[in-house]
Amino acid sequence: SHDGDVSVNYGYKDSWVIKLDASGNIQWQKTYGGPNDDSASSIRQTTDGGYIVAGYKSMAPPTLVGGNKDFWIIKLDALGNIEWEQTYGDPSGWEEAHSIEQTTDGGYIVAGYSSSPYGYVIGNHGANDYWVIKITATGILQWQQSLGSSTNDVAQSVKQTTDGGYIVSGYSILQGDGGSPDYDFWIVKLNSTGTTLWQNFFGGSMDDRPVGLDSTPDGGCIVAGFFYSYDPITGFPQSDFGVIKLNALGNVEWQNSYGGTYNQGASSIQRTSDGGYIIGGFTQTANVTSDFLVIKLTGNQLGTRENTIKSNISIYPNPAKDFVTIDHLPAGATISIHDMSGRKIFNKKYSEAKVSINTSAFSSGAYIVQVDDQEKTILSEKLTIKK
Repeated sequence: SHDGDVSVNYGYKDSWVIKLDASGNIQWQKTYGGPNDDSASSIRQTTDGGYIVAGYKSMAPPTLVGGNKDFWIIKLDALGNIEWEQTYGDPSGWEEAHSIEQTTDGGYIVAGYSSSPYGYVIGNHGANDYWVIKITATGILQWQQSLGSSTNDVAQSVKQTTDGGYIVSGYSILQGDGGSPDYDFWIVKLNSTGTTLWQNFFGGSMDDRPVGLDSTPDGGCIVAGFFYSYDPITGFPQSDFGVIKLNALGNVEWQNSYGGTYNQGASSIQRTSDGGYIIGGFTQTANVTSDFLVIKLTGNQLGTRENTIKSNISIYPNPAKDFVTIDHLPAGATISIHDMSGRKIFNKKYSEAKVSINTSAFSSGAYIVQVDDQEKTILSEKLTIKK
């Protein structure tokens, strides 16, 4: 901004933090940044009354092709003054922080993505990966974890769970039907030191992206975002609010979509004091303008009809060796299998209720079997292959 309504502008884009009172009046506003592009994506109040901000800091002007970005964390006091700031990332890579949360030990957990193949980010898988870092109360790096496949994987949110571990949600871009990119929910559970405990994928043959995340008292989580499907009347793709409740083991307790005639999408979800959930997002109108949309849910949600089907589907033997059978499928179900790096290694649509899949070429290890019906994930279950 160059017209005086923002206190200071340091260069291209800056981070801008505004503190409001309970009536919405501005108490203070401050900008933070340097001569290049800088952006804030997440802010939380800390236990000392201050604030922690996460985003990215550019190390080169946007006019320079190939300029890199790093995770950028700023600790503010209650009046917005900087107590400390720190960047994390490869000097030649590209990292953006999307979510930050203060942890029970007073430190912070941060999630976003990294495209660093040069060694600073340990375990890069190619393209963009989930990048999760744990830092102390003063910004010292304690551990880092890179998760992903050879395609693009972007973490959007992170929350600490009741057992001291972490839930990370985001999307993975896999190869869909016909070879086109397919965005799916990818939820990962980490323990307190960053080791993966479980992971699940959710999504149909079209794009599905999670944006909001909150942990739940049972050790699970609630995830909200976009579910895309074809409108049966217009024949065009349309998005709805998509909400999935997972238990502490990553199993689906219920999932629902909420929508109308035009596009809707969730941007944030939070558990409320009455045990329900509040969701914020947008809804489009006939003239393609958008409005805020807020939905309040009770804590006792009934899942979509697919969850009834899900309870009847069986996978056996498990562990398997050369073949695995999947029984009680709805007509027209699509089965996909992912390895633990998130790569889709099998995908096929079936009309039969019982199918047998040849797994003789699969290496020993753990896989995720996903069953989709009518653009909704109705089963996501771990399969073990033992040779």
